[in-house]
Amino acid sequence: MVLMKLFGLTRKEADLAQALLAGGTLAGYASSTKVCYGTVRSQLRAVFAKMGVNRQADLIRLLAYVPNVFVKT
Repeated sequence: MVLMKLFGLTRKEADLAQALLAGGTLAGYASSTKVCYGTVRSQLRAVFAKMGVNRQADLIRLLAYVPNVFVKT
């Protein structure tokens, strides 16, 4: 997965980032993956730290420039 290689994200963190880029919400992601909302928020904070952003909007903006972000390798 591209995000795992480029930014050192875990599989779950990369899945969350992709879900947000596709227009999903934290609550929706938590519900669909049957993971506690607090856990998803923690994963998002880890994504922010690894990708060097502080806001969800900045994350989406950065992800929009990553080529092949949805390609699983």
